[in-house]
Amino acid sequence: MVSKSTQRYGVVVAVLLDLMAVSVVVPLLPMRFRELGVSQRSNGLIGSVYSVAQIVGGLVLGELGDRGLGRRGLLLVSFGGAALSYALVPRATLGVLVLSRIIVGLSKQTMTASAALMSELTAVGPERTRWIGRLSTAAQISWIGGQSIAGFVHRSAFAVSCYALAAALVVCVLPPKPAAASKPTPRNLSLLGSSRVLVAVTSARLAAQFSGVATSSGRQLYELERWGLTRSDVAIFSAFKAGVGLLTSWHLSGIRARFWPLVLLGALTRALASLVEAIPLAKLTTIFFECTFDRLCKDPALFVYAFFLFPLDAAAHSLATIALRSKFTELVPKDRTAASLAALDVLLSAVGVAAPFIGGLVFHSFSPAFQPLGAAALHATTFLFTLMAASYAGFQDHHPKLC
Repeated sequence: MVSKSTQRYGVVVAVLLDLMAVSVVVPLLPMRFRELGVSQRSNGLIGSVYSVAQIVGGLVLGELGDRGLGRRGLLLVSFGGAALSYALVPRATLGVLVLSRIIVGLSKQTMTASAALMSELTAVGPERTRWIGRLSTAAQISWIGGQSIAGFVHRSAFAVSCYALAAALVVCVLPPKPAAASKPTPRNLSLLGSSRVLVAVTSARLAAQFSGVATSSGRQLYELERWGLTRSDVAIFSAFKAGVGLLTSWHLSGIRARFWPLVLLGALTRALASLVEAIPLAKLTTIFFECTFDRLCKDPALFVYAFFLFPLDAAAHSLATIALRSKFTELVPKDRTAASLAALDVLLSAVGVAAPFIGGLVFHSFSPAFQPLGAAALHATTFLFTLMAASYAGFQDHHPKLC
């Protein structure tokens, strides 16, 4: 009998292998479409087809994952479908490439299945939040690792090998027991109260997703324009930011705090950090002293941003997002976890489509030095929306020490 601890680590490693394969193959796709002479319009249409396949696959497989297919079966279907899809990519015609995107869209539900599994393998509270955070950490590590080795491996063969290893690991560490069939849930006052909180938590999660995507979509371009970073600067800075993200998602996800104050503090912290980021520190500091470091003299805001504001923003975002994800799994019925997570993914995908466009409109109104004011406005909107959601839920916290 495999212990729950071993199963949890097995799920984390399977997610790491899965997204390692994604990070090796997916960045190759724009180049393949360009080689095939695909226009921007056609590329957008292919993206839309993939999104529709994701929505259909998420809803159907999420439902099956709560019934006869089970969590292990859902992971195996995800790995098999993705392996088949990525095996088709090299030297494929346009029609085959489109087919491969449909296959992976319909079948790949790794994060839905893994989050549902973690909700079954962990206790409500800090333990669940910590392991949900470790899934996020695995995703970040795999993306960094995949990008690092992409130029040294045969991409499709490597991806298929990753999925074969992930499937073997899942078969070895997870029991074949399927999820129980759905049962009618009694409608009582307790359930109605939980449903009210669930609506509030889902709304706060969507708000956090919106401001996060809207402010991050143009972040690298903003950094380049504001501080004139070189290519080597960008590489070093990207590695630094990735490290900060890993540290916050792995180490801070188990912090003990009440749920709604933590989520509200996360949104408020991001807004305040963006406001401070907009302060022209170069003008203020050169009045008082001269610096021997040329770049720091030109704009010490870069130092404050890199070593204080960005880590603070990353920690606030990571803590709030992980808390919301964990809380969501606690509020949905246990026999509907996978279907509920799939439905949430559909909503998050819809937000992910609109947020970059709106973020671009907001930032277009500011020069690079003052674009953080636009970010502060978006984060402040998230804070107010979350405050309304918490008020709607009556600040109800079923588990006072959630995370």
